[in-house]
Amino acid sequence: MRISIILRIREVLQTCQQKGLTVVLGWVPGHSGIIGNETQLAKLATESGSMTYFKNHPQYLRCLAKSDLEKSWNSVWVESKSVKGKQYASIQPNIPRKPWFFIHKAGSRQLSVVYGLHMIVSQYI
Repeated sequence: MRISIILRIREVLQTCQQKGLTVVLGWVPGHSGIIGNETQLAKLATESGSMTYFKNHPQYLRCLAKSDLEKSWNSVWVESKSVKGKQYASIQPNIPRKPWFFIHKAGSRQLSVVYGLHMIVSQYI
């Protein structure tokens, strides 16, 4: 039975990984340090505990992930700009919240030219 539980856990973890979810497992001692009969109290908790299913709203999870990603990306940016990309970092010291093409109202033709790197500029982009 122990092997089947382990296999099921691995399947669930693999499914989470395929969906881009990160799962962190940690050991939490469930009833250590409780005064009294710990085994009896643990059993009582399983019998009378609430079976309410808690689900976070997807929008909340999306905002949480986006915020964490922005913080992580910004810290990598700050660390790496002293080693590489110094010239660009002098122009753009922080990662903007929106890409440059949202700030400037460029047409699709101008954007495709920039994306294709077919524009004449005085410096290398």
